[in-house]
Amino acid sequence: MLLFSILNVEMFIAQDNIPFTNTWSGIMHQHKFTTNTNIIGDVGYRTYNLLKNRRNVFGRLFIERTMTKKLAIGAGYAFFQNFSFVKNKFILENRPFTNIQFRIKRDKNEFFFRNRNEWRVFERGSKNNIRYRFQFAYEYDFEMFKSRLSYEYLTSTDKNNELRYTLGVLLPFNKQRVNLFYAINRQTAVKINDEIINQHVFGFQLQITN
Repeated sequence: MLLFSILNVEMFIAQDNIPFTNTWSGIMHQHKFTTNTNIIGDVGYRTYNLLKNRRNVFGRLFIERTMTKKLAIGAGYAFFQNFSFVKNKFILENRPFTNIQFRIKRDKNEFFFRNRNEWRVFERGSKNNIRYRFQFAYEYDFEMFKSRLSYEYLTSTDKNNELRYTLGVLLPFNKQRVNLFYAINRQTAVKINDEIINQHVFGFQLQITN
């Protein structure tokens, strides 16, 4: 399974402090520890307002076990430093999580379903919550590159829901891969005049496997 970070450029409306465009950049490393066990780590850096302002940085590490050709399960831990547009400051977050993924491959077509449950533990003064993430993805292999379509639904116990639609390409690069993508993100917590806005995301990630 591939964990990916995105490159994020965000613009505000003055005084409303609302992100519109996002860029997330990152590096992911997947190491085959045994035949059926992978150790996966990634780091990411996200900005808003045309790269002028840092939105968050994070590091993530988890172990994934392949149970069958179609099923993999895993668990891990992530650390985030997020900028809160509500509190107008950075907030530290610890995020242990579990992950389960189904995949079906038919010739050049590959289908994915992933469920990730995240326990979001914030620094004092912020309320902890649990977030449930469901993702459906489809990849087609064009031999020179792969195309990827993805739909994600995220919901949490603090009633902050999120939808994410992603279109991307996976390009081979010196025996590794580069993931380039564009996404539209909609969060119930990010509104203007009580209307949810589209957050535009442009992404880049170098994926290293050995």
